[in-house]
Amino acid sequence: MTISIQQVKNMKNLGILLSIILIAVAMGSCLTSTQPQMKNDVSEPSIPDINPNNAIQKVDPEGPLISINKEIVDLNNNGQLDNGEKVKISYGAFDPDGINGIKLKVDGFGIEAQNQEGTYSFVTDPLSSGTHTIKVVATDSKGIVNEQKIVFFVNGTGPSVYFPAQKIIKKEGENFNIVLSATNPIGNPKMNVQLTIKPLSTEIQVYEEIWCKSMAGMCTGAFDVEPGSTRAVSISMKAGKAGKYKISSDVIYRFEGDNSSTIPTNYLLTVIVEPE
Repeated sequence: MTISIQQVKNMKNLGILLSIILIAVAMGSCLTSTQPQMKNDVSEPSIPDINPNNAIQKVDPEGPLISINKEIVDLNNNGQLDNGEKVKISYGAFDPDGINGIKLKVDGFGIEAQNQEGTYSFVTDPLSSGTHTIKVVATDSKGIVNEQKIVFFVNGTGPSVYFPAQKIIKKEGENFNIVLSATNPIGNPKMNVQLTIKPLSTEIQVYEEIWCKSMAGMCTGAFDVEPGSTRAVSISMKAGKAGKYKISSDVIYRFEGDNSSTIPTNYLLTVIVEPE
């Protein structure tokens, strides 16, 4: 049998092609045998052993649950909160981890402090007309602090003089201020307020102010309130050793042109001095 030159060339090309295929198959088998097996292209992470003594405790992001409500002590039975009337505050705080402290504030002044969960109540002094704020701040056993407040308005039906708090809490040796507010509604003449403040213990010192002269352990002064305005005055004091003390305040107000006598209104402020 005679084989042409073209047939020879074709046979050579076929041989070269078969050689290439065999080499590729051999290389593929080598790659398959040396590459590690992958499971679903996802490696399974190892889970380390956790020592409960080293674990970080989950912090309660919510903090204490606070309740706060107010009830009008309606003296004139008109269903409204008018100046000179009082508010009964019911408040409390609860937390599954326990409560370390609850503080009640009225218009920014500390009124009461509790050290355990529960519901408590407090009755304010007579309130002046205008906006007032009641705030409760609670801390749980983990140190998480939460607060809640309510803002309310007192109608102005007549003049009023008041202290925003019946009780404040201070530390030994701490300087502090007490504030008195007087409101004179629109339509009245100018109102003059006379004030005498006397701590009932030498453990509470009272300092002289621009409007108030200090003598014999007490402070006496006077100031005017224009129609349609409220004026607040501050009295500086210093707490002595730990204990519970009373501060007596006599207030008289008169309108311009009225020379009739007025019976003083007495307020008692309690100061609780805690050990430093």
